[in-house]
Amino acid sequence: MNETIELLVIHIDGQYGEAIYKAENELEAYRRFKSLKGRKKIVKAKVYYQNIMNTPFIKKYEVLETLA
Repeated sequence: MNETIELLVIHIDGQYGEAIYKAENELEAYRRFKSLKGRKKIVKAKVYYQNIMNTPFIKKYEVLETLA
């Protein structure tokens, strides 16, 4: 299992759980944040990936800092 520290935009949707978007930098994260409706936040998190059929999937994440 791989782990990295990344910027994530988390969109909390009551009906479907949550959607997680990875951002390369703070500007890209802010643009995604502004485009979403409802409850959302930008976080810096330690992300744990697991490869399933050579495709990395987020297994879990730990929030280190909330930016917005």
